[in-house]
This record gives sequence, structure tokens and C-alpha cells, in this order.
Amino acid sequence: MTRLKLSILFTCTLLVIACSGESSEQVDSTEYLIDSTGISKSVSEDDLKIVFNPPVNWKLSRSDLSDQLIKSGSRQFGNSGFVYKPLKLFLNTTTNSTLFVGVISENKELQTINSGLEEYKEILRLNFRKEITSERVIKIENLELTEFRIKRESIYSYKLLFENKRGKIIQLDYTTLEKYLPDEKTAIESSISTIGLL
Repeated sequence: MTRLKLSILFTCTLLVIACSGESSEQVDSTEYLIDSTGISKSVSEDDLKIVFNPPVNWKLSRSDLSDQLIKSGSRQFGNSGFVYKPLKLFLNTTTNSTLFVGVISENKELQTINSGLEEYKEILRLNFRKEITSERVIKIENLELTEFRIKRESIYSYKLLFENKRGKIIQLDYTTLEKYLPDEKTAIESSISTIGLL
């Protein structure tokens, strides 16, 4: 893999874990339609108790590089008590697009009475103030997800948050270069539409 591709991948990872800067308060509900040609076979994550179809040509990455990216993606948000732990990485090697699938753990020592999904979303709004271009609620059958769309320089990301049946906060990050967004948009949004609970 070329040095340029490595640089792009690590930049995508940084967008997943950290940004700074005024947030968009526009919130609405929507339902994406599924284009079956834009998604791969269904994937069940028993540990996270979720199921979804990755975008077509986004393959589960099993390599030293993916281990490095996943490790670098783990991050605690200041003193909030929330720690993001990406567990899986799906990668499109042609466009260098990535999908991180992970869980938000809560540091018991730093937990507050307001700990939970709503507090975590507020932390994201603060951390991604200038980069958030929209925030919306997506309803997929009985599941309600919050979607943040984030743009930083030439990188575009869809950040999805919801709780599984065990009350764990799940986070999926779809990230691609802006120049590839017209090609990847349908596949990403179709994949989002397949997210469900086990």
C-alpha cells in the first residue's frame, strides 16, 4: 500500500476520533431507501448485538494496518467518562473509504448521573462544532439512530449512534474522500438502512 494511501487512511481515522470547532442544530427524521446493488452480504456482530450490510466492495480488513488503525481509533473524550472502542474495520481499497464499527464504553469512575447516549451526543456536538454539517434522526423499523454528517477539509463522514438491546452505545463511522462521495453515497446510505438489532 502506498504512502499516500496510508496517509489518507490515517486521516480518515483521525476524523473518526477527533475534530474541533459551531454545530448545526438542524435535526429531522428520514428513512433511506435500500439499493441492493450497493450493499454486500449481511454481517452479524454478536458481541455488539447488531446486524448490517456493509457497502459493496467494503471488505472486512484483517491486517496489521487495520489493527493499527483500530488501536489508534480508541479514544477517551476528556474527562467525560466515555471511551470509544472501534472493534471492526471495513475498507474499500479503491477509494480508501472506511467503516469503523465500535462501542462506547463508560469509565465507571468518571460516570455521572447524566451518563448515556444523550450526554455522549452532546459531547460529540462540542468536539465536532465546526465540522458537523447536519444532524438527523433516522428510523429503521423499531430502531432509532442519530446521524451526524461531518466534513473536514476533503473528508466526509457519516457517524451513526444508537443503543443496542443491552443498553450499550454503538457507533458506526462511514468515511470517504469528498471526491468519491457521489460514487459512495448510495452505497453508504443503503448500508445505513440495513442496520438492525440482534
